[in-house]
Amino acid sequence: MSLPKSTDAWVTKGTTGLDNLVFESGRPLPAVEDHDVLVKFHGASLNYRDISILTGSYPFPRKDDIVAASDGAGEVVAVGSKVSSFKKGDKVVTLFNQGHQSGSITIASAGTGIGGALDGTLRNYGVFPEHGLVTMPSNLNYLEGATLVVAGLTAWNALYGLTPVKAGDYVLTQGTGGVSLFAVQFAKAAGAKVIATTSSAAKEEILKKLGADHVINYKETPNWGEKAKELTPGGVGVKHVIEVGGPGTMAQSLKAIQFDGIISIIGFVAAATKEQPQFLDTLVNVCTVRGLLVGSKDMFEDMNKAIVANNIKPYIDSKVFSFKEAREAIQYMADGKHVGKYPVVPLACSSPRNTSPRSSTTRPARPSLSFLPAFLAAFPRLQALPDELEVWGTFLDRYLTALIANAISNFGTPPSPSRRCPGQVSAQNGSETLIRNPQPLGIPFHDNQGTLLSPMALPIVLVGYGPLAPLLSSRENDDHHSFLQFSGQFHVDTNTCDHKYSVRCQEFSSFVLCAGGIPRLAA
Repeated sequence: MSLPKSTDAWVTKGTTGLDNLVFESGRPLPAVEDHDVLVKFHGASLNYRDISILTGSYPFPRKDDIVAASDGAGEVVAVGSKVSSFKKGDKVVTLFNQGHQSGSITIASAGTGIGGALDGTLRNYGVFPEHGLVTMPSNLNYLEGATLVVAGLTAWNALYGLTPVKAGDYVLTQGTGGVSLFAVQFAKAAGAKVIATTSSAAKEEILKKLGADHVINYKETPNWGEKAKELTPGGVGVKHVIEVGGPGTMAQSLKAIQFDGIISIIGFVAAATKEQPQFLDTLVNVCTVRGLLVGSKDMFEDMNKAIVANNIKPYIDSKVFSFKEAREAIQYMADGKHVGKYPVVPLACSSPRNTSPRSSTTRPARPSLSFLPAFLAAFPRLQALPDELEVWGTFLDRYLTALIANAISNFGTPPSPSRRCPGQVSAQNGSETLIRNPQPLGIPFHDNQGTLLSPMALPIVLVGYGPLAPLLSSRENDDHHSFLQFSGQFHVDTNTCDHKYSVRCQEFSSFVLCAGGIPRLAA
């Protein structure tokens, strides 16, 4: 298989607003040198940093005409001759600052951030140095792995980079962004107590389900720093504060911190308030106020070990965007609609606008399909998992429907049989045959005589990954795709040669869907 020489990508073109995120088709890829790794991305996620780069407020090194985003997870497609850490087929995630391998960050390594100074992850393929990648935790899928790069590692650095959190410590987190939710999970895994702040009852429930011991609504309790201190034994204050607000929250963080505690400054998303922290506030508490920029590769590997050992799963927002919806994803985050992390999925290597020449062949109309009701009916045990269904139900229904409809539209009517209609063909129940193809949705469903390929398989890239997958099946094929298989009958009217399916159940490598009467699915 020849290696790709170019990739589709979203690129930053200026710093005047979100419209500076521009789609670029056929962006050249560098050759894979001795110490390089070629990665095919299966997921990416966004951070507030991506907004600040596009709007000109990012304080760290950046360049123009750079592939956006720093967070990505994918599979190794090829390695250089001297690469020893990875092999073809390995699952990897990107390292934010490619030069930050261990210890404290330096000025030089701070200038190696992908998505800012170097090409990032919002593309289908990327070439990275071996030292710029980390093995993805074995208990995570690509969508989950893509959330670790900034939010996960930043939270880990905050809790373990200076004085490690330990059992019995009190940790204060702010809001329900990615860093804060990771911090809740990491702190609880260490046996610490967590006090979290948020703005709504719905988000309070999310925090409690992740393990937060106390939740303070900062809209109802403006002096939440003092309240957090009161909640600690003897009112001594919290050992760690995950400070993501900046000017708008720092004063309250200083009121919550204990003597010799640590405030880790991570973000600046909250607007300044009249109540600004004073120099003496830090001195009186004898506390450490520590700015940090994500973390090192050594920290990343330590974090991944903890994620596997404790089976920690990132909290993913209910909204999952396709690759072509990258601008919408950025706007969604800018509008503050997200909770936790949310992925951008490179579902296909195609432009956001269909600019390819259209065939003159008549295409069947796109059907209106809905798989979710049958999916839930097939698995009553999922009724006990309302949160997971809330997160993934809409995604499955929307993208699976779109992908299958797209396949039908793209491939059109199958070729007419040369001599006679193929008659009635029964799909083989229980078959494990898989049809593999490197191009998403690139499989015809008939041979050149118009005969049904049985059993059939339709590759649905990435849809099979998610928190429901382990509950439904443990199988996963080598190509990291999900495959649709039919168990039912294919009917042909011998008078008209019309095709029709009567489908009982279709099984993916990661989950199962059931539906019936899907017309012209062989197209």
